[in-house]
This record gives sequence, structure tokens and C-alpha cells, in this order.
Amino acid sequence: MGKFILTAVFAILTVSPARAEVPDYYQVLPLSVTEVSPTPEEIYSDYIQSFGAPPSPVAIDWSTLMLIGEKVIQLIKDGQPVVNVKRDSVSVVPVGVRGWQELNGWQPPVTKVYSVTAKNKMNMTVLDLRLKVSAMYGGGMDGRGKFLANVIVVPTTVFVRWGFHCDVWSESREPVNMGTAKSPVAGLGFDIRYRFGSPFSEENSAQDYFITGLGEIKEVR
Repeated sequence: MGKFILTAVFAILTVSPARAEVPDYYQVLPLSVTEVSPTPEEIYSDYIQSFGAPPSPVAIDWSTLMLIGEKVIQLIKDGQPVVNVKRDSVSVVPVGVRGWQELNGWQPPVTKVYSVTAKNKMNMTVLDLRLKVSAMYGGGMDGRGKFLANVIVVPTTVFVRWGFHCDVWSESREPVNMGTAKSPVAGLGFDIRYRFGSPFSEENSAQDYFITGLGEIKEVR
């Protein structure tokens, strides 16, 4: 009898974790992304408006656009915001321009805010984020062109329930000219990628966006 009991206990202790039942608390469901109204604090931007600097001595290629800044930017790491507003932004300008400050006619930043939530199988909210997408737009030179400056995604609220993890980052694509060589209009596609879950259950997701030099921010479905 004693030998039988020891064998049963050993079998229980050595059962494969993969075969053990995962509690509903740790099982995450797909996230939900919804556009919401920005707060006054989220609309506020402390970027200094530029009236334009002396143009670059290099000839400007108005029909060829380039991205200034990092293509991949970490927004949330291990459940904590890591984005630096002054550093982690991108701009789209024509080749030959060294920075967005050389252009003028910039419009106040356009802003959209998205609520990102996820629940577990107990219907508890385990992830609750507010992400602000913002950009200055319409900048050009001598009335020519509509470009983008200080395009950035900022987490304004981050809640990750105990026992769960969350990483969020953005990835920009190559900019495109939505206008003509004489009247260029910048277009920039980017996505926001999510990795979240628990040690037992993880979800990966992404949402595409497109922003233009006309001040449009569109969610691409």
C-alpha cells in the first residue's frame, strides 16, 4: 500500500505543465482597439513651432520623400512606458532637406487617441491603454509641399494587471508622395504592434494606420 501511495504522489508532482489546466485568470482574450475623444492634456503639445530656417544648400528633390527618425520605436516595455517624446518621433520631408525646421507653414498637431483593452476568461480587464497618435502637418517651402513633422505615438495611460506582461512598439513604412512632383503631399503608413499575456497565454496583434500631410489620421482595416 505504501509503495502505491508514493507512486501516485510522484505521478502528481511530475505531471507535465503543458497538460495541466491553466486557470481562467491567466487566459487572455484578443484585444479591442477603439478611437476615443482626447483629453485637453492629450491634445496639448509642447513642440516649439518653427517659422522656417535657411534652406539646405543641397538641391531639394521634391518628388522623393525620406523618413527622418527610427523606423521601429518601443512604446511600452514590460508594462512600462519607455517612449521619449523629444527623441522618438519621425518626420517626412523631401530629399535635400536636413530637418523639418527648414520648412514653414506648419499646422498645429492633429491628434487621435485610441483605447486598447483586453480581458481574461474571467471577464476581468487585464490590459487598459490609451495611445495618442499626433503629428504636425502641412509644412512646406514657399507654398510648395505638405509634409509631416513630429509624428509620434505616446502611451498616456498604462494599466497591466498583476501576473500579465505587455510590450507595444510602432513600426513605420517607407513614406510615399500622394501628390505630384510639383505639389507633393506626404503619406506615411505605420503600425502599432502588441505582445501581451501571462506566462500561460499570450496574444500578438497589430493595427495599421496612415497619416498624411493634409492632417488626416486613418485607421486601416
